[in-house]
Amino acid sequence: MKRRYIPLSILTALALLFTGCNLLGGSGSSNNSSITQPKTISILISGEVIDAVTDEPIGLDSDAEAILTVFRDGTQSQETTDLEGNASSQFTLEDGVFSFALANTTALPIELNLVAESTGYFSGGSLVVIDQDGEYDVAIKLVPITTEAGAAAGIEQQKTNISSSVDGNGLITAQVTVATDSTANSDGGTLSVNIPAGVEMLDSNGAPVTGDVNIEVAYFTNDIDASTTGASALDSFPGGLEANVEENGVSTEGIFASGGFAAIEISDQSGNSVSELNTSGDAVAVTMSIPAGTVNPDTGVAVIAGDVIPIWSYNQSTGKWSSVSQGQLGALDVATNTYPVSFEITHLSYYNLDWRWNRNQLCSRTNSFRIVDEQGSLIEFPVKFIVQAVSTGYRKTKKFYFSPRNPGEFSLGRAPRTSVTIDVLFESNSIANGSGTNGVVEVDDLCDMPDGFEIPVSIPEIEFVDVEITVNHVCSNNSSIITPVPSNSIYVRKSGSGHDGFWVTTGTDGKATLGGLEANSVYRLWIAERRPGVRGYKRENITATGSPVTINLNVSCNGSATGGSGSGE
Repeated sequence: MKRRYIPLSILTALALLFTGCNLLGGSGSSNNSSITQPKTISILISGEVIDAVTDEPIGLDSDAEAILTVFRDGTQSQETTDLEGNASSQFTLEDGVFSFALANTTALPIELNLVAESTGYFSGGSLVVIDQDGEYDVAIKLVPITTEAGAAAGIEQQKTNISSSVDGNGLITAQVTVATDSTANSDGGTLSVNIPAGVEMLDSNGAPVTGDVNIEVAYFTNDIDASTTGASALDSFPGGLEANVEENGVSTEGIFASGGFAAIEISDQSGNSVSELNTSGDAVAVTMSIPAGTVNPDTGVAVIAGDVIPIWSYNQSTGKWSSVSQGQLGALDVATNTYPVSFEITHLSYYNLDWRWNRNQLCSRTNSFRIVDEQGSLIEFPVKFIVQAVSTGYRKTKKFYFSPRNPGEFSLGRAPRTSVTIDVLFESNSIANGSGTNGVVEVDDLCDMPDGFEIPVSIPEIEFVDVEITVNHVCSNNSSIITPVPSNSIYVRKSGSGHDGFWVTTGTDGKATLGGLEANSVYRLWIAERRPGVRGYKRENITATGSPVTINLNVSCNGSATGGSGSGE
């Protein structure tokens, strides 16, 4: 529901007038000080760009930066703004976290494609479907480019220097082949890329890529046997498995059922990347493998030789997938227990082997869930909720955090008609109390679940507390002038590594509840700088004792930011 602005009371305004200050900006005294309260935001999108190996926001404790670009219908969004209402579709992230808004005049529903990039990482992204006012949380995982085997679960990489096979015009002079190791993944999946002599490598401006040139490839398994408690390669799927795609020039709604995907990049020592592969002879050939046991959604049974699977290409300049061609599964490789699929490419990007659940194969209604304890009461602490298809490459991870406005109930919008397992994690450990293996909840058909389906969990033996936080603007030349900051996004993360972060947003009174914190633990806060001319976040550490916390952001009464302070334990 859209929040409504609630003005300060007349009595408070009059009291401040008698002290020589005027919150409403009038000239009631010689001091003539005032603060303009920030406007409420109806639709707020907040999120984090995460390293897929460390599971920490990129740049959290380093100098690394990420760039987030927001697209709509293939072009940079004209509907998004920063938190002060200035039109913006690109944001530089110092600590891997971001918040932006949707202009109040935007008609709903609207779909936004978020694309994240950072030096030393393969790009990634997420689709955000906005259909009503409120807050939307996003997590985008980027895979670091590395030669370390098995650095990220379900992902295998290979980097090869090909400078000796490239001339001064960016022409491949001798065949280049690079492949990942089939023994590095438990499912035996591999990726190989073969570039024949005579291929010309060009960057996005049509200039040849020469000099010290490297090719970097990454194979992502479809993780049909992955544990719900561990990381999955599917968590790094660019744009998310719920991504809309371009087919014959038309954007269509659906969900990918992955057979596996790959990233292929070629760049020189200056970071110039190859965009196009021009060839007058043999084409560039790619071979990927699909684990035996993967269920083909079109047939309902495990894949066999001769099955057909669509091939898709990702455009990181728009955040969209487009249909490329179709591939046919070759004969079973008994040694690796996988089926090969070969296809040709003319440009470099992510490629994936994916079937599609189209609109008529999705649930016709929103699925709602209640996470409850042994007594059937809604939980009151943050958890991670994971839905994973049985033997099909689909996985949905969603964070849940508790607050009085966000009890232990939530919904899963777009979902496929398929059998799934559901798990609930607290601090990376499963607390689900279902009847399936290791306590997971087994569901025969995600679409046939009753509304308000209950997921039972075991409550950790930990004392939890709620902390009320208040964010104010304070006049720097008169600390008696205070006004609450509404619609202020706050990122909350327990101090130390291996913890999940979550977002809360202040109401019209400048207050928010940080629910379900572990008592006496230290938490790191990032408070959005809703001050004139300032982007970024104020950082504060608090100890969760249950005592309230106040964060004051100092502003000059002529509108410029001057710093801030915090109070609390």
